[in-house]
Amino acid sequence: MGFFQLARYRNSRAQYGAILDALDFADEIHGRPVVIIARTTKGKGVSFMENMPQWHGGVPSEQQFEQALVELQEGVDQWQA
Repeated sequence: MGFFQLARYRNSRAQYGAILDALDFADEIHGRPVVIIARTTKGKGVSFMENMPQWHGGVPSEQQFEQALVELQEGVDQWQA
């Protein structure tokens, strides 16, 4: 098995811009694998889910789902402003 160099992009910021930067970086690498390491916060952007491991794979109620959508949209609106 041959040895290859792995191109990696590491960023601890869980922000949309950082994710887009990582994808741009990956798009520029040719001829070798790329890995993006993202240290994220589970449930980021949803008040009742953030840092609550039980929500990783959990199913919200209809009311919780609607609240999560509102909170996530607020985060998107702030990011786009």
